[in-house]
Amino acid sequence: MMSPHVFPGLFANNFITSSHFDYLGGDAYGEVYYYTSRRHRVTDPGDTQIVQLQQNQQKMLQSTDAILTSFSEDGASNYDFTGIGTGKTLLQVNFGQNGIAHWTIEAPLKGTFPDLDLPTNLQTPFEQITQANLTVMIYGYFSHSSSQYNQFRTKAVEIQRADLKTRSDFYDNYVIEQISVDIY
Repeated sequence: MMSPHVFPGLFANNFITSSHFDYLGGDAYGEVYYYTSRRHRVTDPGDTQIVQLQQNQQKMLQSTDAILTSFSEDGASNYDFTGIGTGKTLLQVNFGQNGIAHWTIEAPLKGTFPDLDLPTNLQTPFEQITQANLTVMIYGYFSHSSSQYNQFRTKAVEIQRADLKTRSDFYDNYVIEQISVDIY
């Protein structure tokens, strides 16, 4: 791993970002990948900068497997990502195949996916998918606890409506963990 370098005086705002990508395995049915990243603002360039990546591959894999299993069954399904790492408030699930069909769900880290019963004109493209990708991502900004999803959304809308000329420092410290499944 390379040591981060900060160049004080070159820019008014300095950030350190570190990330890690893992191939977790695959077979004739698909492949699984894990990604983690962390960004934080450098407040004192003279201090040693330490970026600690969260490494929760197995917990993420187990929770993602539970989602995959529930999608294959009828009815609503419960999920819970609250015990995986720190600083996260949001869950995002993406499913589809480029150019054919795609959907995204953003939700709290714990909740229930409803039984999605799409109208025929929306369901038909999903039935044409031959190489799907499922991405399950949990992320946050160390600003709200894992149970404060609605408060986070309220704050994000407040910042967006403020029409700031530069990005709000609310977004300075960022953490993400993600499982991607390519399904053949």
